[in-house]
Amino acid sequence: MQSAYCRLHSTETAVTTVYSNLVLAADVDQVLALCLFDHSAAFDTVDYQLFLHHLEHHFGLRGVVLAWYASYLTDRSFRVLLDGGDVSAKVSVSH
Repeated sequence: MQSAYCRLHSTETAVTTVYSNLVLAADVDQVLALCLFDHSAAFDTVDYQLFLHHLEHHFGLRGVVLAWYASYLTDRSFRVLLDGGDVSAKVSVSH
């Protein structure tokens, strides 16, 4: 569920939804697991290969989930939009 940058959504909305889903699952005796990652600015400061290695070997991520992280970290770039509407040239991020 995406809460950030959505109209009328907040961290409170996200927490309430997660809590509600956990309670509903517990009510029907389902096994529960919750894993949270704070991605804010993290990918600009870590060694990607080391990060992927840790996700696989220390957290057990494999298959589609690990591939999603790898693709997210591959061929990253950014641009800066200035107040006047000017856009900088695209800069590739390499690690």
